[in-house]
Amino acid sequence: MINYSDFIKQLFGLYKKHYKFIIGLIIFLMIVMFTEIMLIDMSMGTSGDIAVSILIFFINTVIQLGMFKIALNIVNNDQYDFSTLFITGGYLFNFIITSLIYYFGVIIGMFLLIVPGIIFSVLFIFYPFIMIEKGTMPIDSLKISCKLVKTNLWQTFVICIVLYFINYLGATAFYIGVTITLPFTLIAQALLYKKILIRSNNEK
Repeated sequence: MINYSDFIKQLFGLYKKHYKFIIGLIIFLMIVMFTEIMLIDMSMGTSGDIAVSILIFFINTVIQLGMFKIALNIVNNDQYDFSTLFITGGYLFNFIITSLIYYFGVIIGMFLLIVPGIIFSVLFIFYPFIMIEKGTMPIDSLKISCKLVKTNLWQTFVICIVLYFINYLGATAFYIGVTITLPFTLIAQALLYKKILIRSNNEK
């Protein structure tokens, strides 16, 4: 069982230790977001509209993968810097495919009375960390995540719902708030993943 108080204590300990980098990351994400908004506005209605959208998609995907790697490195006490955001490690293609499967499953689940979508999103939430650590293929990453989450289903569900709610509040703040909440919630996800993984390995 995961002790919630210990989890929160460790989480804030990580935030305190790495707060300077986290603040820098938030500022960087804000700059990227405003730059992308400007590019979209400038390209709207032009022949380069689609090209800009594709470029932004790949930039955001690379940064998102990099943020998962940084969050995992913070939890593992491994080295990282801003260049980590752009080092895909050969996982980019598999990450895109797995993310598409994941979000498609969540969307389908949401259409099925919402609850199945929430359950799906929680069961497979750890796929980025598994892919980064183990170099697994898309389906294997999802399968391992599901297996891990099932060992601590209720606690994972509770923590994930709280994290989703935090990001939702960030999204409602003109979407700017997501740049603030996302680094924090990803570190929380990485910490939860490592705790469940260690517990699962100890039970074998």
